[in-house]
Amino acid sequence: MLSIVIPVYQVESTLDRCVQSIVSQTFQDWEAILVDDGSPDRCPSMCDEWSQRDPRIRVVHQPNGGLSAARNAGIKEARGAYITFVDSDDYLSRDVLLQLMHLIEEHPDYDILEYSMKQFSDETAGDYLQLKNRVLHDQQAYWLEEQAYLHTYACNKIFRKRLFDSIRFPVGRVFEDAFTLPLLLRQASTIATTSIGYYHYYKNEKGITAKADGEAWQSLLEAHLNVLKKMLPLQTPSAQRYYMHVLNIQLYTHALNGKEPCLPTYTIRQPWKMQTIQEKMKALALNFIGVKGLCRLYRTFKRI
Repeated sequence: MLSIVIPVYQVESTLDRCVQSIVSQTFQDWEAILVDDGSPDRCPSMCDEWSQRDPRIRVVHQPNGGLSAARNAGIKEARGAYITFVDSDDYLSRDVLLQLMHLIEEHPDYDILEYSMKQFSDETAGDYLQLKNRVLHDQQAYWLEEQAYLHTYACNKIFRKRLFDSIRFPVGRVFEDAFTLPLLLRQASTIATTSIGYYHYYKNEKGITAKADGEAWQSLLEAHLNVLKKMLPLQTPSAQRYYMHVLNIQLYTHALNGKEPCLPTYTIRQPWKMQTIQEKMKALALNFIGVKGLCRLYRTFKRI
């Protein structure tokens, strides 16, 4: 059985769409856990109505604790051998669960299956995260070669439930997925990605992540530093590309909060092989003036 955990907070306008996209799936062996995270609107009663309409839907009501606390409550209640997360302003393409769970049935060694995603907002249709069909037995290869650090979302992945036996989402942190996915990867033996889709991800321009302040970005930086320090020295082009991604986070964080940079300076070998002109210039500058010098320059010109 697949357990589907859905945190609910102030989503009156999208909750029905989200739950309907699950109820309408042709795959039937699922349970949905709606976690009402102390929502002050009609959402608690809407959750109860859904549980009355479909016996596969259960509801947890709890005081407001944030997204991580809501997901953790759902994990505790989950009964399935596999678990996935759906945010209540998002929805699933019809039949996607049938295809994904059929793939897992054919490959019972999969511990994590990541599937493709469409992003949308109030203004635009958004972008695609179109994944390739890959199977990896090395979590670092998944992180670097598949650039999983760019899509650490919990929501477009199906996890073997036992991966969460000793892992929970960090309560009170923004960018909680960036902390949690690396921990889950350490528990996983086989990770697969698939072109099957889609998870429809709503990009809320007014949401918590979009409005994250310097402290939140500092938290994201710490999450990536925890991963990066286990990879030093950076021997491969993909590892150096990841370092440049973390450097961008450091630059933006410093511009927001002015704190002393904590990313160590690492010399980029063959910076002219970076993919874009901007990356090449940034890598060259890094090699000459280091992380602290780049941070000062960025903060001066960014003027956040």
